[in-house]
Amino acid sequence: MKKTFLIFTLMLVVSWVSAQCAFKFGANEEDSILCVGKVNEFKMYYQQKNYPDAYSPWQYVVNNCPCSWSGVFAYAQPMLEGLIKEEKDSVRRERLIDSLLWVYDNYHVY
Repeated sequence: MKKTFLIFTLMLVVSWVSAQCAFKFGANEEDSILCVGKVNEFKMYYQQKNYPDAYSPWQYVVNNCPCSWSGVFAYAQPMLEGLIKEEKDSVRRERLIDSLLWVYDNYHVY
């Protein structure tokens, strides 16, 4: 009985998680092309450790196609920490800290 309940619960969780991302790369073909381009742009800037330029494509990917690439949340932490260290404006710094905390809260969802 416990095994049956466990299997049913796991199936329910897996179906719920897969339902979180109805469209992996966007709702239509144009969205998909733009999303893949933004992911590649983010990766390019991230590898160069050019975090200020990587932030904008990262925001697009997170807001429009978060399921497109598993690294979108994994690579956000070092990028945001680097941006927070370099930021002089206290208001922008607080926004970046909020973004980092949001990443921690939502990493498991996607």
